[in-house]
Amino acid sequence: METRMRREIFLLKVYAIATTLLLGVVAFGAFKLTSQKPKFEEIDVERINIVERDGKVKLVISNKERAPELVLNGKVYNLRQGGKSPGMIFYNDNGDECGGLT
Repeated sequence: METRMRREIFLLKVYAIATTLLLGVVAFGAFKLTSQKPKFEEIDVERINIVERDGKVKLVISNKERAPELVLNGKVYNLRQGGKSPGMIFYNDNGDECGGLT
């Protein structure tokens, strides 16, 4: 009976060590993959927002349906000439629209 208990304890120790090592390898591999920048040959999107660290929008590239509304002096207006169109909209430090390409 005592030898059986020793054998079971030995197996539990081996299991604990193997599980710890496997977890360490998986964790190390996961962190290593996140340090690489993703690379794409082609992507399809409806809108791209370029923002500063503080979250302020600086540039929007969008299709017709997802085009942003006009922002002046912190107010949002629905005044786009000719309706919404696809293109690029630039914003200043105040968050107001300061130009674009459509």
